[in-house]
Amino acid sequence: MKSIVFFVSFILLTQSAVVQTAGQTCEDIDTSICTKLGQIYSGFCNDSCISKLCRRSCGMCPVKCYECHEVDEPRLCTNVTQCPDIDHYCFATRSFADNFKKIYKLGCAPKSICKENFGSPGKRDLRVDAACCSDDQCNNRFPEEIQGSSYTTSTKEPTETSSTIKECQNIDEDICTRIAALYPGFCINESCAAAKLCPRMCRQCFRCYSCNEVDNVKDCNVTALCQGTKQCFSMETLSMDDLRPVIRLGCMETKTCQRFTASPGIIFGKRQSLQPKGGCCHSDLCNHNLASSLTTQKTIPTPSPTTTTATPRPTVNSCNLNFQSQCPTGYIAHNNFCYLFGTVSMSWNDAKNYCTSHCGSLIDFVSDNEMGHTMRYFLRYGPGHLHIDGSYWSAATTHLGSVWVWDSTGKHLISDFTHDLGTTRFGQCGSVHHHLESTSCASRFPPACKTTIRSG
Repeated sequence: MKSIVFFVSFILLTQSAVVQTAGQTCEDIDTSICTKLGQIYSGFCNDSCISKLCRRSCGMCPVKCYECHEVDEPRLCTNVTQCPDIDHYCFATRSFADNFKKIYKLGCAPKSICKENFGSPGKRDLRVDAACCSDDQCNNRFPEEIQGSSYTTSTKEPTETSSTIKECQNIDEDICTRIAALYPGFCINESCAAAKLCPRMCRQCFRCYSCNEVDNVKDCNVTALCQGTKQCFSMETLSMDDLRPVIRLGCMETKTCQRFTASPGIIFGKRQSLQPKGGCCHSDLCNHNLASSLTTQKTIPTPSPTTTTATPRPTVNSCNLNFQSQCPTGYIAHNNFCYLFGTVSMSWNDAKNYCTSHCGSLIDFVSDNEMGHTMRYFLRYGPGHLHIDGSYWSAATTHLGSVWVWDSTGKHLISDFTHDLGTTRFGQCGSVHHHLESTSCASRFPPACKTTIRSG
């Protein structure tokens, strides 16, 4: 009888020794996230995109087993190892040391060894003081206590796709925020899972106000779903019915937006020109505030006065232009762009809104060379008596949770900038002085705004 015990122990320990060189880490992104996800979406383990985030919870990982060569009792073993693949179980066997002292050996063993030598519980041809089990760290018990365990993996039964995954809604704000913090590259590297779990956070879609003709942007309460390749827009146009000024809101392809915002005035007749008013933005329901000054007014035609009137100041997107520089009021022209440096410190979001309300966006740069030249110019040679100092908010942000982007354009920052910003962390924004620096978006700096020089 003892020869059987020694023989089986030898097989198990030989197979367990192989484990040491084969195992690799296989874990959930976070156990509590996976538990909460399972409560919201019970079938997520059957989704190949999402289950990768919760490999252990979904039974996709090799089991973890206690492993000890000789212990007086199984519960005294504290060393844990991961088996090399999902075709292994945990085992515990009773044996004898060289001095015939009773000892216990624990580790991993192939399923085939377990079934061949032990069979199913209650159907053994020989009595062997050993047993296998299929759950993580299940083998720190006496073999007779384990013998009732089933030789099945913990893979979950298929269930129907949860109805909680709705179009363009994060499945749970807490889950998405925690995933982004633990896995900064989630939105880019796991785009399939991102689209199903956190589409809004990852900007794979968002909602825009969408109305064909309204007199005021605030009159539009209808929303439309827009894909990540598009932007929200609002613009002043003419009614198709009576050619009266109206406002149109909705989704627009980013490339079209770029042409729209850069378009010159459209000429009507010999004396009138219509300069498009409005613009684009790329966040949820942002096009109410995009052009809040766009309020059409119904006018009653009156005879032209015989007296000469002063020519009105030209405007672009409802922003007054300075005739000399063709920049909005308060801005300073430099190298084909207009710049405005605020004087009050505020959070990054407030700085973004400040620049929007002042006809621009937070400052961005094409290259490290452009940034250095621009900042040195204003730091050292500010025109007039403007000599800026300290750090200012730029358009750089990680609100995608994975990579640095210019919020003003949606473009990724090139490596010239990211080497200064360091590791990407969720909720970080970039301040600029001589170079970009990563800091919390809740920090307070004055805004640095930028817009293009417009022709009159």
